[in-house]
Amino acid sequence: MTRSSRGTRNERPVRRRRGARAAGRTSLVAAGVWALAVTPAMGQLRLGGQASQASETGFGVGPRVSLDLGPFDAGLRVSADFLYFFPGDEELQDIIDEFAVEGEVLEGDVDYWEANLNAHYTLGLPVFPLVPYFGGGVNFASTTIRNSTDGLVDVDRTDTGVNLLAGAQLDLAGISPFVELRYALAGGRGVTARGLDGNQWLIVGGILF
Repeated sequence: MTRSSRGTRNERPVRRRRGARAAGRTSLVAAGVWALAVTPAMGQLRLGGQASQASETGFGVGPRVSLDLGPFDAGLRVSADFLYFFPGDEELQDIIDEFAVEGEVLEGDVDYWEANLNAHYTLGLPVFPLVPYFGGGVNFASTTIRNSTDGLVDVDRTDTGVNLLAGAQLDLAGISPFVELRYALAGGRGVTARGLDGNQWLIVGGILF
């Protein structure tokens, strides 16, 4: 009887250790599932396209990517986009005239594009899936004018500026159309493709998936 009771006492700690190991494995599995579930929400990446109409450089199109930083930075999104512009005849001539020195006749083709990196602070509405936002960021603008006579590049420059913006995005299942009003300020380098002050308004719209 004594040996039996001692054997029973020796078995009980073993059962507790096995139970602890099983509980530990269960906790690790649960933590892994939680991490997989939360990670997409913390860093939801969306890709799409956009089109714009600018006050000085005309119509533009290009891709856009948006990253939602998730619950630990609630309300904050980061976006990067590229716009290649197709100025109309009047806008094209205005751009060329901006870079022509006094008495010079400058003729040619213009390539103008912008790359933007912006941060958005979102203001989610409690019921409707419309998400207003405002923010700002950095603007990189490239202007190239190639002489139509000899094919040589007469102007090749890059300007850096600042964006101020406000817009709204409709977050639906799998698709998010958006519209944005943006004001681009030049970086203080004098003449740019956007006029003497280098500033312009843009209306931007597109879809993210």
